[in-house]
Amino acid sequence: MPLSLSSHAGPNPWSTALAAASLASATAGLWLVAAPRVGGGSPFVLLLGPAALAADRWGWKPGAMALLLGLLLGSALPGGTTADAGAYLAVGAAVVALGSARRTGDRAAETAVRDALERYRGVVEQAVDGIITIDERGIVETVNPAVARTFGYAPDEVVGHNVSALMPSPYREEHDGYLNRYAATGEAKVIGIGREVRGRRKDGTEFPLDLSVSEVRVASGRRFTGIVRDISDRKAAEDALRAATGRAEEALARMRAVFSASAGGLILADGTGRILEWNPVAVRLHGYESGADLLRPVAEFADAFTLSEPGGPPLPFDQWPLPRVLRGEQVTDHELCVRRTDTGAERFISYSGTWVRGPDGGVAFAVLTLYDVTARRRAETGVRESEERLRMALRGAGGGAWDWDLGTGAAWWSDEMYDLWGVPPGTPMGLDNSLAAVHGADLDAVRRAAEEAIAQGVPYHHEFRILHPARGERWMASHGQVVRDGGRPAR
Repeated sequence: MPLSLSSHAGPNPWSTALAAASLASATAGLWLVAAPRVGGGSPFVLLLGPAALAADRWGWKPGAMALLLGLLLGSALPGGTTADAGAYLAVGAAVVALGSARRTGDRAAETAVRDALERYRGVVEQAVDGIITIDERGIVETVNPAVARTFGYAPDEVVGHNVSALMPSPYREEHDGYLNRYAATGEAKVIGIGREVRGRRKDGTEFPLDLSVSEVRVASGRRFTGIVRDISDRKAAEDALRAATGRAEEALARMRAVFSASAGGLILADGTGRILEWNPVAVRLHGYESGADLLRPVAEFADAFTLSEPGGPPLPFDQWPLPRVLRGEQVTDHELCVRRTDTGAERFISYSGTWVRGPDGGVAFAVLTLYDVTARRRAETGVRESEERLRMALRGAGGGAWDWDLGTGAAWWSDEMYDLWGVPPGTPMGLDNSLAAVHGADLDAVRRAAEEAIAQGVPYHHEFRILHPARGERWMASHGQVVRDGGRPAR
């Protein structure tokens, strides 16, 4: 007997199952015949029909059987992809549920579907990102509230219009052509690939967007869903970071230039004591040829050098200048004898140091400046040795040395002069108190001899008497040489 598709109160379950299977099989056969003529596509679109009809006519079980059989048949037919199978199963389940609800009058299934749709709508409407659905012509079908907030349009100003209105030139003019090329060639430039694009607000301002687009094919054609996010704040932060990085790199370059060009030595260390930079002068002062292998913790140099006060014992490592600065101490013009333990080479170096505090208040960086004072130290030692030799010579000869500044009238006397004159050592001496001890009968002659030597620029030689407080009258022989500065007598 022929298969009846009519509905009645108590359908035989076997007959309805057979009818559902027949519908699905017949549809599959129809696809095999029609597919070459219509240019392919997805067989799952056609196979939704038997599931919908079976559920509507005979209930959810035949509908489900037709749906599952359609899934098997569609997966085996040409054009039946895994992605389409998933969409078919999701849509088919909803169709079967709705069809069953209509037939049986069971509103619970229909309510569940509506609840699911409402939940979906709630998710879309509350989403932070904008969600836009367009058809294959680029006409907007739906937008969520985030789109309105992002672009400044009311929803009804966007829905029904071409989505290119949300794009600046030249993308606005190119968009329809892109859709047409995609429909013709299948070549995607955005679909399935997230990328950064430009958007245009209602007020005409442009701004950066992150855009991702997905495609779904339904019976009425293709639909494209775009998810957009305004990344203006992120881009501004990136620009600020790039600018800050540029400034930091520029400052670092300037600092390195200062490091390299400085006449003195410079050493930079971080708060842990690791040396970050040596300038060439610092490298040379410590007897190295290159600073490339010197960027290591300062503690590793404890065995390479001994540091001591001039003439004193070696300092413990924690009293070296850099460890002191790292503890937050200020170091100013601390002159030390620096000796290489491997070569025995010595230099006198003047250290000064300061620090930069970090956010936690601790020392983040320490900077040490160094100056070679070896030549000055050796000159001072030579002067002291010369003075000592002069002092020994003066003592041996029973004489003294003096120096008279003609501009200020001040005089410098050696210790022996104080003894010869009977004046307490260290007493400030000038012309008046120097002549105060000269015998009155010889005073004018002493003055004249000094004035003639100054005026004529000739050596000064004169003998005269003084009145020593303890030794009485004493004869003195004084000799001097006038020193000129710019042609004028100075001393």
